[in-house]
Amino acid sequence: MTFRGYRRRDGKVGIRNHVLILPTSICAARVASDIARGVRGCVAACPAYGCCQVGSDARLTFRTLLNTAANPNVGAIVVVGLGCEGLEPLAMLQAGENLGKPARGLVIQEEGGSPKATDSGAVMAKRMAGELAAHPREEVPASSLVLGLECGGSDATSGLAANPALGVASDLTIGGGGTCILSETTESIGAEHVLARRGVSEDVSRRLLDIVAACER
Repeated sequence: MTFRGYRRRDGKVGIRNHVLILPTSICAARVASDIARGVRGCVAACPAYGCCQVGSDARLTFRTLLNTAANPNVGAIVVVGLGCEGLEPLAMLQAGENLGKPARGLVIQEEGGSPKATDSGAVMAKRMAGELAAHPREEVPASSLVLGLECGGSDATSGLAANPALGVASDLTIGGGGTCILSETTESIGAEHVLARRGVSEDVSRRLLDIVAACER
C-alpha cells in the first residue's frame, strides 16, 4: 500500500504542503491569522503564550512552536514576532531554518504596525506558497504515514460512528507499517484493557495500563 506525499529533508512524509504562519507570542497572533486567511495554502498556529515567559516555561513554548514547524505537513515557515516578547523571533527563525525548510520572518514593530506587517507577511507567504506549489508529490510506502487521533468534542454519534471508523483506519494504517498516535491519555480511561489486549508485547501492554492508572491518580 502506498500514497502520494511530500518527503522532507529529515525523511518524514507529509500529505499536505502548507506554509505555516508562526507567531512567537499571542501578541502577534492576530497578524499571523490575517496573513493565513488571506493567502491560499497557508495555516496559522497561534499560541496563547510567548509573552512574559522565562526559564523552563519559555523553553517549553519555544519547543512546542518549533515542533509544530517540524510537522511534515509544513513545507515552509513565516515567523511573525511583535518585537518585545520573551521568545525572540530571530531565534525562532534560525531554528526553523535548521529544520531544512524555507523560512522567512518579520517583526510587527519594525514593519510599522499590524496593517503593514500583515501586508508584508502576505507578500512573503504568497511567494513561498507559489514555490511549494511547484513541488511534486511522490509515491511513498504506507509505512511513512503517521495518523494523529484527536477528540474533537464527543457527542452521541462518536461511539457509534466516528470512533469505530477511526479504529478501522488505524488498523489499516498500522497493518501497512504506519503509525497511529492517540493524543489524549484521558480518552483511554475505561477502555485501556481493550487496548492492552492488542499490545505487541506484555511489556507494552503493562506500560499502557500503568500510564492510564497514573493519569487516573
